[in-house]
Amino acid sequence: MADATASSTKKEPKSVRLQVAAARQEESGQGIARIPRSAF
Repeated sequence: MADATASSTKKEPKSVRLQVAAARQEESGQGIARIPRSAF
């Protein structure tokens, strides 16, 4: 992990807000998450 002095000189990463929606029935309970390419 980076120390406090190193992280204070770097730019903060951009943040993305995601909304949780219902999973596909066949993927329910499998630990799969889908995010749009724009979130990368």
